[in-house]
Amino acid sequence: MKLSVLPNPLVGVSGNYTLEIIFTFSGQCQEFMSKLPKEVIDLIEFDDHNKASTLSNLGVTDSNNLKFFPYIPVGELNYSPHLVGLLSQLASYSLFAHKEDILSFFEK
Repeated sequence: MKLSVLPNPLVGVSGNYTLEIIFTFSGQCQEFMSKLPKEVIDLIEFDDHNKASTLSNLGVTDSNNLKFFPYIPVGELNYSPHLVGLLSQLASYSLFAHKEDILSFFEK
């Protein structure tokens, strides 16, 4: 995606140019989940019935609750090490799974 950069002298951005950017989003990945050790899967407590809406409808604010992984509250800053580890591994897995697409972006 091409985006125009606006000037922002407060943070030293001159702006008035265009850049290309790749956005990645964390979401459910059954292939990743199937490769997790049984001990980790037991921690997550799967509930595949619309996790994202369930999380918001319940007003869940417990960021240490793994049963809604990978859909977590983003307004908190005190995440458990288990949750942070799972999220980082999911992000890494997703990037490596799409390695060729990402590398081709830089070959333009």
